[in-house]
Amino acid sequence: MKISGEPIEITNPGILPCALLDIVVRTILDHWQSGIVQNADNEYIYKSYAEIPFNQITELFIYKTMDDFKYWTRIGVGEPNTMAQLILCKNTVTMVVDKYSDEIETITDRILSNLL
Repeated sequence: MKISGEPIEITNPGILPCALLDIVVRTILDHWQSGIVQNADNEYIYKSYAEIPFNQITELFIYKTMDDFKYWTRIGVGEPNTMAQLILCKNTVTMVVDKYSDEIETITDRILSNLL
């Protein structure tokens, strides 16, 4: 599943690409504490943050809640900004959300702050 929306590019500050993806995921899950992480390639749902193999993946979906995950997978499109698609490409993570909002700005600011 691919979503269309607002792409937000997060540039690598000189760390390993898998570490960049790790920071982005961890920051989103800090904000969406009931978040569900899904491997975009094989649709596997990670049971915990510790289970995510950051050095082996390049694309993830993060759903805000289990209800959002169920809705997105059943219907195909959920409420705005209840799922983020993360794409790792060399030195950048692109986070795609439905639309830029105050909540997404807060998450993005926290990601950038955690990269310092």
